Amino acid sequence: MAGLLVSVRNAKEARAALAGGANLIDVKEPSAGSLGAASPQTWQEIGKVVGERLPLSAALGELDQWDGSLPKKPFRYVKWGLSNLRGIALRQKLAPAIHDAKVAGMIPVAVAYADFDQANCPRPLEVLELASGMGVAVLLMDTFTKDGKSLLDYYDLESLAMLRYRSAGMGIALALAGSLNLSHFETILPIRPDWIAVRGAVCLGQRTGEIQQDLVAELVKHLNPPGPTTED
Repeated sequence: MAGLLVSVRNAKEARAALAGGANLIDVKEPSAGSLGAASPQTWQEIGKVVGERLPLSAALGELDQWDGSLPKKPFRYVKWGLSNLRGIALRQKLAPAIHDAKVAGMIPVAVAYADFDQANCPRPLEVLELASGMGVAVLLMDTFTKDGKSLLDYYDLESLAMLRYRSAGMGIALALAGSLNLSHFETILPIRPDWIAVRGAVCLGQRTGEIQQDLVAELVKHLNPPGPTTED
């Protein structure tokens, strides 16, 4: 079954995600865009709350604006958006970023935007090929534009299934994000992503609201339904 990745912006939200049963906690600042980077102080505070209980990842913003900052252990994954980068410029920036992350003991995640035209970045299959060539083990599908449209408004189910098929063949794990909520789960779960990533779906109000433990628990329940019971 797919794991639930919950993106949090502070230590309080991290506690709510933990208590709700999230499988992976991601740290971002939602007011700063799709992959807005939190401050190093926030990374440190959340790292103390989560520790080694769950894997931690950090969004580092768009790669063309990255200042080189990286979180420290216990963070495991890091990722950058690839907006406004194509061709040689993308490779020139991504290769050293991946190298720096690996040297720091992090697992770099490749990010593909479903609305790639708006983001001015490569198509998802191109990102997947690039990730495979650079030894990246995880691909995140997300949306660059946060305007209420979901991943499925930009990328149809057949295309997602092909992406899953190709990524599985390359040994690359797949996470799906992009304004997904419970109503999308029935559609995307047959694709068998490794993670479904959410924020707005577990917030009070929109994605800049506060994460609620009960909403996290509700999504976890749907991803991991109780098994059948037997009667004596």
